[in-house]
Amino acid sequence: MAGKTWGWILGLIGFVLKPLLKAMTPDLEQEWEKMLISFYNKALKTDNPIDDLLMRFVLEIFDIPKPD
Repeated sequence: MAGKTWGWILGLIGFVLKPLLKAMTPDLEQEWEKMLISFYNKALKTDNPIDDLLMRFVLEIFDIPKPD
């Protein structure tokens, strides 16, 4: 794993998980998106900028639009 960047690793995770998540029923997919958006909003309220960055990455990986 030496030499691999976090971007590559996150991309691989997204590549593997996206098809699985798209196979979920629409109700579960909506709940998944709500949960991640809730985490994103909580991250914005913390003093740690890494929280914001991480949750932005997660939303991008799963093609979930960031709330305004």
